[in-house]
Amino acid sequence: MHFFEVLIFISTFALCFGALFAGRRIGARVRARNWAEEVVPGSEHISMLQGALLALLGLLLGFSFSAASARFAERQQLVVREANAIGTAFLRLDLVQPENRAPLQALLRSYAQSRLQLATTSPSSVAAWNTTLETTQRQIWAAAVPAVQASPDTIRPVLDPLNEMFDLHAERKAASERHLPTEVLVVLALSAFTTLFVIGFGTTLTNDRFPIFSIALALLIALALWATIDLDYPRRGFIRLDPQPVIDLVASMQAADASQLANPSANTLP
Repeated sequence: MHFFEVLIFISTFALCFGALFAGRRIGARVRARNWAEEVVPGSEHISMLQGALLALLGLLLGFSFSAASARFAERQQLVVREANAIGTAFLRLDLVQPENRAPLQALLRSYAQSRLQLATTSPSSVAAWNTTLETTQRQIWAAAVPAVQASPDTIRPVLDPLNEMFDLHAERKAASERHLPTEVLVVLALSAFTTLFVIGFGTTLTNDRFPIFSIALALLIALALWATIDLDYPRRGFIRLDPQPVIDLVASMQAADASQLANPSANTLP
């Protein structure tokens, strides 16, 4: 468990519940000056303000959550596509002459292993593994071009999947760096704080001695706000991308190697 995810979790709930109880505390002081009144004069205007603030917060949370979940789904889909592209490139190496095939297969296996390490590593190591992948890409291309020059009919079947693999790496890397703007997060936090503060203030003015529904609302707002942030930072939060496609890719490569060792002549070109 990383410090970032714990900090976001605690901060979100502290913000929401702190705002609610701060509003109730200040509302209690106001009510103490009007202790003879069952409902403090002017509290009906607070109710209107509560409705407007809840509507605004719901709109902001809805759009932010939708954007964060769409980015999360895009990142997960890129994991699947990249694993498929690496697997396709590995299979297309069967078209290469045997003397050039083994070095390329070794490089692809190393690339897949590095991609798996990247999928499961801590955020502090992401840059190092991306550098390793890009170095291996250059090695793969340097080995692939001479390998297909001797057989021009294999140029597109072999090089196109490699190009796609490299492109998807760049797409995934760019997608991992797209997040909600800091300004939007600040507006969300301020909206949540203000809304819950006014709700706490208003329920005290109307003599709500059992604020169970206000607490439940604060809990739901805190959960929605936390989930929005957590979805937008899948390497740092509790919600993570599923690395299973890359795990399956590495396992399939290992199975192919075992099959080739058991039957060395199976993939030999005539």
